Amino acid sequence: MKIKSIIIDDIKSSVQTIVEFCKEIPEIEIIETANTVEEGILKVNELKPELLFLDIQLGNKSGFDLLDACAGSYQQVIFISAYENYALESYNYSTLHYLLKPISLEDLKLAVSKAQKRNHQLNDIIKQLDDMRAILTQNQTTTKLFLPTNNVWKSIEIANISYIEAKASYCMVIVENSELMVSKPLKYFEDMLAQHTDFFRVHKSYIVNLKKVKEVYRGLKPKVILDSGTEIPLSLQMKDRIFTLLGIKNSDKLEDNL
Repeated sequence: MKIKSIIIDDIKSSVQTIVEFCKEIPEIEIIETANTVEEGILKVNELKPELLFLDIQLGNKSGFDLLDACAGSYQQVIFISAYENYALESYNYSTLHYLLKPISLEDLKLAVSKAQKRNHQLNDIIKQLDDMRAILTQNQTTTKLFLPTNNVWKSIEIANISYIEAKASYCMVIVENSELMVSKPLKYFEDMLAQHTDFFRVHKSYIVNLKKVKEVYRGLKPKVILDSGTEIPLSLQMKDRIFTLLGIKNSDKLEDNL
């Protein structure tokens, strides 16, 4: 199966070069191209490609801006840049390879071979997670989850999960003092934990175990503090709902009652 890919570069000749090179790489299917961050965000979020060929500097914005806006909508990234000083920062994302312009066909083939190998691994994990999700859906009283980490399925107690954070195309599951990285969007965990009323999506990037909440801060930038001391932002849209779930009444008028 071909890897569905999008090319994003503000230099049209660079886009064309990658397109021509990819014609020589049968594993790749270019489904779209873009020349700006704004255009790229729309296409990535709509098409959800498996692979991005992404430039770093895109006008007055960066490829990192695009990735931050497309968390969960792509799987892997091959950066293609004229600047080597962004290489270290790039590995904060799902980076497979960092190529310096001008690139060669052999450079691109090597990077794509990594993408193909990772794609097979991700597809295997996704299938296993989907199978596990089906089992968990049937057994709504389950108290455990099995999550893959370093090719090992690790059993965790759901009650021990403190919070889950979305990061680019994967999530970090924080369990007491450990972290597990899972290649699934936050919506996957939101659905999986739907029967467990202690878990609530307090922000677009966070699901929190309400039993772990120690403090709640009101105001224009509300947040919750977990018993571990971790601060989690609370979206304004979710504020009233979480106050209700935690049994906090008339919280925005607290001073009026003193």
